[in-house]
Amino acid sequence: NILTYEIFKSSHIFSKIKGKFYLTNKFYGTSPIFNYYFKKSGGKITSCTQKNILSQSLSLFVYTDIMFTLGKGQGKICNQLGGDIKKFIPVGSLFMEDSWYKKKKDFKNVPKADILILGVNTLYNTRHYVNNNYKKDYYGAYLNWLKNLSKDFPSKKIILKYHNDYTIDPQEQKKLEKTKIDFLIKNTSINSSYANAYRSKIVLSFSSTMIVELLGNNKLAYFLDPGLRGDQWFRDIKNLKKYRIGTYKKLKQIINQKKRTSINFKSYFCKDSKYTSDLIFKNLRKTKNKIFTK
Repeated sequence: NILTYEIFKSSHIFSKIKGKFYLTNKFYGTSPIFNYYFKKSGGKITSCTQKNILSQSLSLFVYTDIMFTLGKGQGKICNQLGGDIKKFIPVGSLFMEDSWYKKKKDFKNVPKADILILGVNTLYNTRHYVNNNYKKDYYGAYLNWLKNLSKDFPSKKIILKYHNDYTIDPQEQKKLEKTKIDFLIKNTSINSSYANAYRSKIVLSFSSTMIVELLGNNKLAYFLDPGLRGDQWFRDIKNLKKYRIGTYKKLKQIINQKKRTSINFKSYFCKDSKYTSDLIFKNLRKTKNKIFTK
């Protein structure tokens, strides 16, 4: 049924719409059938942008001519997991460009924080359960670390900022209910959560893509990765070890350090995102007459 639907949908769309280039941010929704009908109707280049870090459970069967990645060397995991991508071009984050660089800086209703924790959607995201580590690492170690941060650093302002569309996870809320952590869901800035990040001294997360976006754009941030077992999230990103915190002891050391840590290998995490859309446009124009083959 899915195969039949994809054939009818793709053939119908491209019987009505013609174009030379196809670009989608949903790399996890690409399709060789869709691509076939696009090119049959006269299309030249299919492409996608990298919206998220390329975790193992999200990166299977990606089919496109070009993937515009966040940083250098990213994307190869997709071809290792059954996909077919002909070319990888690092351009930075289209989302960060749109929300942060293309809009005025709006901090009016954004609280300052010593520690900002970027939440992830958990409740209905079964993709996280790709191995046996996720449940114990997230609901066990990670949430315990957040509780301990609140207890060990009572004078610090700690904010846990969720996605704007976050669905409350009762298990997570119960674990953190007696802490001094402030919970924020709705965005209070036109810059979305990027404003919160730049109003904070340090940014932490279990697996938010914003960590690599921030590192690549000069803002110190770390992944909380209990036992350094988070390869399902981070296998695709080179030179990340320094920014993965594997123990609570190491986390405390980083919170206590006075000197700002320099950010190395920024272009591997996320290229400067001021000009992402221009880079996409220029690269599509440059390859418009190229025929992609295996």
